[in-house]
Amino acid sequence: MDLDLLAGHNDPQVRAGLSRRRAVLGDDYTLAAIERSSPLAEELQVWVTRDVWGSTWERPALDLPSRSLVTLALLVAGGHQQELAAHVRGALRNGLRAEQVLELVRHCAAYCGAPVALAAMRTVAEVLEAHANGSPPTD
Repeated sequence: MDLDLLAGHNDPQVRAGLSRRRAVLGDDYTLAAIERSSPLAEELQVWVTRDVWGSTWERPALDLPSRSLVTLALLVAGGHQQELAAHVRGALRNGLRAEQVLELVRHCAAYCGAPVALAAMRTVAEVLEAHANGSPPTD
């Protein structure tokens, strides 16, 4: 999919969503996700950008760190490791501390189960170690 389709979209929520998506997940991750998507997924990419990032993430009732915590918990619960890694990096960009992310995974263990939390902790540890070492994100 061509990034210009989203960047120049006539719907302002799509443009706002692309901006938020890039701010939270980073340019490299966002651009790669969009560019490697199939033409068959074009409509889904527009929806995700408009409704998830341009609508949901832009709502004022939760600040960005709170949204990141909720998102991380849902990704842990669902076992979505690739998205979890990207959102851990986003949570750090949004102002969460590594200790908060680790505590979230521990908390999820109580409600989601040990296997899910252990898998999530492997992903989180990888991201946090790379972040602590100043390594660039690997998306």
